[in-house]
Amino acid sequence: MQLNGRHKILIVDRQTAQIKSLIDMLKDLGFEVHLYQDIQKAYNFCQTTMPNIVLIEWQLPMNSGKELFNKLKSNVTTRNIPVVVLTREVELEDRLNSLALGVDDYISKPFYPNEVAARIEMILQ
Repeated sequence: MQLNGRHKILIVDRQTAQIKSLIDMLKDLGFEVHLYQDIQKAYNFCQTTMPNIVLIEWQLPMNSGKELFNKLKSNVTTRNIPVVVLTREVELEDRLNSLALGVDDYISKPFYPNEVAARIEMILQ
C-alpha cells in the first residue's frame, strides 16, 4: 500500500480475534488505529481527532452502530468521514438498506483482513 501513517482509522466493534488481526495488519501497514466499543466514546473521538475512515459494526452489544452512523452524518464536522460497515448481516436487503443510508462500503463478516485493507486504501485514495 502507498498510504502513510498519517491516516487514522477508527474501528467501532467488539475486540475479537478477527478484529485484533485486522488492527495488527493495519498497524503494520502504517495506519494509526483506534478501537472503541462504546459509540459515545467513538463519536467524541471523531469530533476531536477526525479519523480518515470509520469502520462500524452495525450490531454492537450495548447499542446500534447505525446510531453512531446517524450521529456522524448529521454533524457538519463529521459528515464527510467515510464509513465502512462491518457486519454479519447476510440478507441482500440489509446490505442494500445500509448502502442506501450512505455508507461508503459494506463488508460481511467473517472477512479477510487483506480485503478490508484493500477497500480502505481504495476509499482513502
